Amino acid sequence: MLHDKDIAKIQEIKIFFKDTWVSPEFFKEYLDLFKISKASKIFKSVKETGVPFGDIINLLLILPFTMSKTINSLYTSRLTPPTKGKKDVYYRALSNQKTNWRNILLLFVKRYISLSQGFKSGEDKYKCLIFDDTDISKTGKTIEG
Repeated sequence: MLHDKDIAKIQEIKIFFKDTWVSPEFFKEYLDLFKISKASKIFKSVKETGVPFGDIINLLLILPFTMSKTINSLYTSRLTPPTKGKKDVYYRALSNQKTNWRNILLLFVKRYISLSQGFKSGEDKYKCLIFDDTDISKTGKTIEG
C-alpha cells in the first residue's frame, strides 16, 4: 500500500531509482584507484591513437560486473558507457596480437597487492586471492588440492 495517495502506481516513481552499483561509472571510480592510465603508457606501441588503452582496460574489467556477456550487449543495454569510442575499438584491442595480456594481469595484481597492504586486519592471518591467467573455462565453485 502506498503511503502517498498522490502516487497511483509504483512504476511512476520507479524510473527515478536505479542500481548505481551496476553502472560503469560506479566501477570506474574504484578502478581509478589502480591508476591504469599510468600503466597504459607502457602499451603505447599497442595503441597509439584514439581511445586511451587505460579506458579500454577499464571497460573490459567492468564488463563481468554489469552482467553483460559481450561488449555488444553492454552497448545495446541501458548501461552504455560514456566513452569516445564504440564497440569496435574494444574488439580490435582484444584481437591485437601485440597486447601482452599477462603483463597487464601482472601489473594489475601488483597494484592490487600494494593497495591491499593498507587494508589488512589483524583478525584473519590467511587470505587468498587468485588471479588466473588461463583461458580454460572454469566450471567448479571450489578450489581443489
